[in-house]
Amino acid sequence: MIRSLFSGISGMENHQTRMDVIGNNISNVNTTGYKAMRANFQDALYQTIRSGGESTNPTQVGLGSTLSGISNDMSQGTLKNSGRTLDLALNGNGFLKVLNNADQAFYTRGGTFHIDPNGSMVDADGNNLYGQTWATAKTTSSTGKITEVDTSKEPVSSPLYSDIASTTLDTSQITGLTVTNDNSSYTIDLFVNKDGGVKWSKDGGATWSDVTDASGNDVTFDLNGDTITLAGWGSTGGQNITADTGAQIQFKIEDTDSTGSVTESVTNLKYNTMGTLHATTAVSNITGLEEGDSYDVQVMKQSNDLVYTKVGSGSWQKLDGGAGTVKITADKSFDLDAATLKNGDAFQFNISPRDSLILKGSKLGSGTTEEKSIKINPASLTVDAGTYKTDGSEDIKSVFNLENSDQLVLTYENAQGEQDSYTLDIQSGGTISESSKVSELRNEINSKTNGQITMNFNGTPNGNGDEKVLFRPSEYKEGYTLIAEVLDSSGNYKTGAFKGEINDNGHASSTFSGDNLESIIRKVNEYSDYTGVTASEVEGNLRLSSLDKTENGTMSISGSAASLFGVSGDFSASTAVNRRLKLNLPPNTSVDDLNIQPNGMIRGEDSEGGSLVWSENGHDGARIPLYNFENEEGLQRKAKNLYQESTSSGEPTDPNVAGSTGFGTVQSGYLEMSNVELTDEFTNMITTQRGYQASSRIITVSDAMMKELINLKR
Repeated sequence: MIRSLFSGISGMENHQTRMDVIGNNISNVNTTGYKAMRANFQDALYQTIRSGGESTNPTQVGLGSTLSGISNDMSQGTLKNSGRTLDLALNGNGFLKVLNNADQAFYTRGGTFHIDPNGSMVDADGNNLYGQTWATAKTTSSTGKITEVDTSKEPVSSPLYSDIASTTLDTSQITGLTVTNDNSSYTIDLFVNKDGGVKWSKDGGATWSDVTDASGNDVTFDLNGDTITLAGWGSTGGQNITADTGAQIQFKIEDTDSTGSVTESVTNLKYNTMGTLHATTAVSNITGLEEGDSYDVQVMKQSNDLVYTKVGSGSWQKLDGGAGTVKITADKSFDLDAATLKNGDAFQFNISPRDSLILKGSKLGSGTTEEKSIKINPASLTVDAGTYKTDGSEDIKSVFNLENSDQLVLTYENAQGEQDSYTLDIQSGGTISESSKVSELRNEINSKTNGQITMNFNGTPNGNGDEKVLFRPSEYKEGYTLIAEVLDSSGNYKTGAFKGEINDNGHASSTFSGDNLESIIRKVNEYSDYTGVTASEVEGNLRLSSLDKTENGTMSISGSAASLFGVSGDFSASTAVNRRLKLNLPPNTSVDDLNIQPNGMIRGEDSEGGSLVWSENGHDGARIPLYNFENEEGLQRKAKNLYQESTSSGEPTDPNVAGSTGFGTVQSGYLEMSNVELTDEFTNMITTQRGYQASSRIITVSDAMMKELINLKR
């Protein structure tokens, strides 16, 4: 009898809580971005009167109900047109991030913002909207005005996405490196361009000077009166840096005794190879990168053969089997094959987009500009001949199974079937024999084809590890095919030669892939209304023009792909910085025209007609990113439409571009209405009332029954 009383009490208490939740929902039916809540019940403990047997079921009496939790309905609310630019609604998944004055982070979908007198974008309670700012990459002509640019060529091959830093160079390959200095310390960078030209700079300077002699003779750098001599570097004196375009060597010069004159050997030389990871580690399938993204990635292999990767300041992640997908953010990743790394190997590289073309021009008659980033697929044409250890001591017979009487045939064929074919005879007493070194074969291919086809390695340039041998043409053109074949003395394909694609049937080929002139013109013109820039073909070349031909009509061309078209200019760019969004407006001015695009980009001008400048660094680009959580229903509610991360929700994702995979878009001039459904709430109110009444009746009836029990004594 007592059990039923407590069951009735629990029912009344729980239905009262449910009514509290319903009342809160109804009171917030017009609250911007509010997400409805729901009280969930579950049955409580049971008292077992008799356990079940083979032919009987267990006999149990319940002890009432309990509140299992209050869940959040995070479904999309209806968008309402407000007509106010700084009203922001999220159409889809994601949250905006705001910071209070104590730098506490909160997340919200209530997007009513304004710009305070200090230029900060804040909500009604002064919480600062968190975003990204950067200096947009751009180039202008010497006169400050560009109305037409003839690029003079189709795109050529571009660097891959990775730059390795801090891979130690084998100093046994270096001889006679001396330094003379006086009370000074210098850091020197030596860099090899894609065309093989060598340049150097001092102390991270932006100005690069040409190295006039890298053919084996001593090279002396003048450091404001001090000197450094790079001796025996080149084809006759050690490692030939021009053979691996993109190689970079960095070393430091210090005066250790402060005597004013010292000569010492420098042994902390380092190099990197653009687009190539140490020990043939391959980077591919990089997805989801946007203009301005930059990710710092580290890879290391421990003595227990476990391979770990780390992105930025995140935690170390283990790659099972030495390979796997490295997750940068929710929708950005790349495949890393680190199976050939040696114990103790460690390196760090940076991933950033290198194949985008940014166009900005004024629309005809409008005087306004719009920037658009266009994705360009870099040209590629490479035949893979396998992976080998080519340390320079082995001959081509032991490395490639090329022997006397064999022929290596390289054919470059255009779309019309016209060919340039080059045959290298492997013969005793000839230019190349089976006892020739790998480097000699490479030099002969370069000489035989007049540089039209090269053989290089996608591995450690100094040749002391596993390296992938690649055949590449100097030009990439639509419809072209590169063919590599190995023939034996009978003129038949030699299937044992090389160990890559050429192994199976004695020959391999690769056909041009990448954007051609037609596809680039189509991409550019797709966004002409935004950028004010049009593309056309003139005598086989790409021509970019501004729609506005007036005196003030301008066009800006930049991005990493701009150099692929031969566009030159004063390039400048910066990586996106996460910070509070704050406008640096001149005194007594205000925002005259502000435009927030669905991807979160913010454009506009101040009252003086100048571009908006964000943050303290003079950045002219800004974007509102979105964040998400593994379990958004686990967010802890705070007052005033704010949420805070909790153990249940997990940590927020890295800032993501609105409209990318898994994230909604930012809709300026709209507000997201509450997702409370009054029909459901009133129905729930009725059932809650009846549940409360029924629970009270349990107490009433139980009390009457207890009264009858007590009356038995009378």
